[in-house]
Amino acid sequence: MGAALKYLGYSLNSTSESELAEAEAVIADAVSRVAAFDSDQYDDLIVTGESVVGHGYSGNFLWGFDEGDSEYDYFVPDEGGTIWVDNMAVLTDAPHPCTAFTFMNFLLDAENGAQLTNFNWYASPNGASQQEGLIDAEVLENPIIYPTDMSLLEFIEDTGDFEINFTDALSRARS
Repeated sequence: MGAALKYLGYSLNSTSESELAEAEAVIADAVSRVAAFDSDQYDDLIVTGESVVGHGYSGNFLWGFDEGDSEYDYFVPDEGGTIWVDNMAVLTDAPHPCTAFTFMNFLLDAENGAQLTNFNWYASPNGASQQEGLIDAEVLENPIIYPTDMSLLEFIEDTGDFEINFTDALSRARS
């Protein structure tokens, strides 16, 4: 729904029922031309040639393109896209919170964070990894991994009770 909203020139966090209805119509119109609505196979569909366009995570595409010697490339559309960030949390009733925090601290270590970024080709939010020169230059200088222009990108925000409308609209559009 967010991609359709951006395509129409709206915020992907819109809480306008009319804007969401427009986005639903865009998806409903395209559904017969869509190979899959999931987050598992979009890169494989492109690399294998089953699809020529996909919507997904930059790192997954980069891995797939590199492994498959693909002629495709990753880009953010002119209308914009989503800034996404992985995060970590420890549940209040976690049976072993100390272990969870130890693992989180391990990942937040500058060297370990840099190794993860060098491996998975996803930008690191860990400033220490970047400042200490631990992330490979080819990764830091890749504008797909570290975009130079963030003006087209938008964080997904909590739309509160309106969130169910996104789910309902997508369900209707896909049926």
